[in-house]
Amino acid sequence: MTDKNEFNMGLLAIDGDCGGGMSDHHDFIILNGDHFDKVSAYLSYQLKSSLLLPLHKKDTMEEYETKFKELWESRTFNGSELVELGIFGHKWHLRTTWILVGVEEGKPLNNYGFKLNILKQGEHSND
Repeated sequence: MTDKNEFNMGLLAIDGDCGGGMSDHHDFIILNGDHFDKVSAYLSYQLKSSLLLPLHKKDTMEEYETKFKELWESRTFNGSELVELGIFGHKWHLRTTWILVGVEEGKPLNNYGFKLNILKQGEHSND
């Protein structure tokens, strides 16, 4: 387990339900280092699935579907597990696009201009 005050990384919602989609705020989850392998696997999956989007058109749909199915089946996490482990607080976090950012004084290292809803890993209300 990592010292919860020294991990200095967080997940910033940049799109989707908790990235301005359901309010004018963006969730920012301060990570404590626990289960970072799952965080890494989720972010990797998110990026790889996004990189398949150019194939999501009529003439390459079969290739897209094959590659997406392979990616889906190769995941090393599931959504409910990420909530149960306290990485995410609810299903809406799973419908959100995240980036990994540095943390300084409880906020993202860089100012992205978002109004933030600041959360801490493992301390979600699970609402």
